[in-house]
Amino acid sequence: MWGFLKSVFCSAWGFCVAYFAPTWHVLTILSILVVADWVTGIFASRKANIDITSRRLIHSVVKWLCYITAILLTFMAEQALTLDFNLYLFTAGYIYGCEILSIFENLAVISDSDVYLRILAVIRGKSKDMAGVKDALNEEMKGK
Repeated sequence: MWGFLKSVFCSAWGFCVAYFAPTWHVLTILSILVVADWVTGIFASRKANIDITSRRLIHSVVKWLCYITAILLTFMAEQALTLDFNLYLFTAGYIYGCEILSIFENLAVISDSDVYLRILAVIRGKSKDMAGVKDALNEEMKGK
C-alpha cells in the first residue's frame, strides 16, 4: 500500500513540476524581490524603531505564497483558455512593480538621501510635491 501511495505522490509531483516549468524564471525573480523587500523592510523597521515580531515576519511569507498562487493560477487560466498572450507575465509584472515600489519605500526610510523620495514621487505622479511623498511615507511607517 505504501509503495502505491508513494508512486502516486511522485507522479503527481512530477506532473506539477513539468506543468509549471515555464514559470520557474518568473517565480525565481519574484522570490528574489520578496527577499530584498524583506531585508530592506527589516532595516527600515530598525531605523524607524519599530519592533520586529514574528507576526510581521510571517506576513512576508504569506505575501510570497499569495503571489506565487496568483501567478500559477493565471498561468493555469492562460493554458486552459489557450490565450495568445502571456497573462501570467502581466500578473507577474504588476507584482514585480508592487515589490519594487515597496523596496524603494524601505530604501527611502533607510537612507537620508532624497534620491529614493524623488523616485517615489515620480512613480506616484507627485514629482512636484516632495513633502507630500515624505509625509505619506512617514504615515505608512507609523501604520506598520
